[in-house]
Amino acid sequence: MLEKQDAMLEKMDILLDKQDEMLGKQDTMLGKMDKILGKQDAMSGKMDEMLGKQDLMIEKQDETIKVIKEESGKTREVMKSEIRHASSKIDKTNELLEKRF
Repeated sequence: MLEKQDAMLEKMDILLDKQDEMLGKQDTMLGKMDKILGKQDAMSGKMDEMLGKQDLMIEKQDETIKVIKEESGKTREVMKSEIRHASSKIDKTNELLEKRF
């Protein structure tokens, strides 16, 4: 009877050793997964930082486009005014020439 108990205890010890070994492997895998998650977090942080910089660049580009459009509109108005003025001078010159000849 004691022999059977000893044999069962030995088998239980073997099973417990295997279980400990498996738990050790699981701990190792969890450690590796934790490192991977840490690296992913770092990458996500860098990507967020890059997206923030990209947003700033887009805002600056939008501001530049707005200024260019405003200046273009002003330039267009100035050119229209100058063209009207030049056209008026040409008309007056033509009138004077017609009166002369």
